[in-house]
Amino acid sequence: SFPDLIRTRNDIATDDPALIESQNFWFHLLNDKAAQYAYTASRGFNAPEVFCCVDNVNNLMSSCFSGGGAPTSFVIRASGHHSGTGIFVLPNGFGGIELLRGITMSLASVVTEINSLTPTPDKVLVEEFIPGPNGSNSLPNEFKFHMF
Repeated sequence: SFPDLIRTRNDIATDDPALIESQNFWFHLLNDKAAQYAYTASRGFNAPEVFCCVDNVNNLMSSCFSGGGAPTSFVIRASGHHSGTGIFVLPNGFGGIELLRGITMSLASVVTEINSLTPTPDKVLVEEFIPGPNGSNSLPNEFKFHMF
């Protein structure tokens, strides 16, 4: 089956990362948002800048949002989740409207939602927000191709 093929290739590529390039065993990278970014950037494609990556959502404040260099417009992504789960689009930062849910969200509410995810994410990324065609508070167009 397709899931078995992907699991097998994931195990093989984990044991020998060179196969990602030589055999194009890249599909398993799609489950890891940090790996997606690194792979896309390594291929010379534009990707949103990753400001911060933590292995525990409870470290977001101390690692990503303390000090004068903290981003004010960003997307938070929990690794290992799909279809909008664990994604928080905050073009105006905490206390502003989260664009996918249409509600105001604080750091505490984002942390609570991520902590409730199953499985628990092994990474949480804070990345650049790229506005859509309808202004600074709009979502960009997104295209996904599912090919089998």
